Amino acid sequence: MSALPTHTSPPVGWSTPVIWNDQIWMTTAGEDGRQFYAVAVDFKTGKVMRDIKVFTCSDPQSINSLNSYATPSPVIEEGRVYVHYGTFGTACIDTRKSMGAVLGNSPAALNSSCSAWISRAASTRRLMIAGFS
Repeated sequence: MSALPTHTSPPVGWSTPVIWNDQIWMTTAGEDGRQFYAVAVDFKTGKVMRDIKVFTCSDPQSINSLNSYATPSPVIEEGRVYVHYGTFGTACIDTRKSMGAVLGNSPAALNSSCSAWISRAASTRRLMIAGFS
């Protein structure tokens, strides 16, 4: 833990980091809302392992001044991290690939005031996203 950086200057994000083994994942976005990133940091060294541009937006919507374009926290499971950016989209990233390949993405109808989780009810596995206006 002592190797983690005490100060960095990444793009803006209010999401809570998630940890799986030695990977810490978080979401960030440009202050203007035109670029959206997923960032992985090595738990032991604090080194940025992956900095993936997930989405771009040519005409971002306005946001609440107390919010950011990367407020929803990622969801992680073995081999995958799911990142959500409100109406800008949701993506699944392969955490085992050295480049962190984006496995899929889609636009979303929910705003950035959302929470996501993985449901493992019965024999199905689903990414659930709940939001409010």
